[in-house]
Amino acid sequence: MKDKEYWDQRSVKIEEFDVLKVFHFTGARKKKYFMYKWVKKYNGNLVTYHLSSNEHGNFCSLDAYEKDSDGRLRHVEIISSNNWKKL
Repeated sequence: MKDKEYWDQRSVKIEEFDVLKVFHFTGARKKKYFMYKWVKKYNGNLVTYHLSSNEHGNFCSLDAYEKDSDGRLRHVEIISSNNWKKL
């Protein structure tokens, strides 16, 4: 069975061990706050972890993130990857 594929807001494919910058909220004076997540595989699915947590901590499936009409994850950007050619 083929794994599900996900793309960030710039249409770059999300792979295991990527670091994602995810919009969190807008604060006072329109300052934007972001979360940084690490992508790993868990039971064959791509999930995100907080950078400070271990593999046994809380995680979130990439299906939980908001998607555009074309399937890209909205407000998600890859900022680091093992595959430097895609950045």
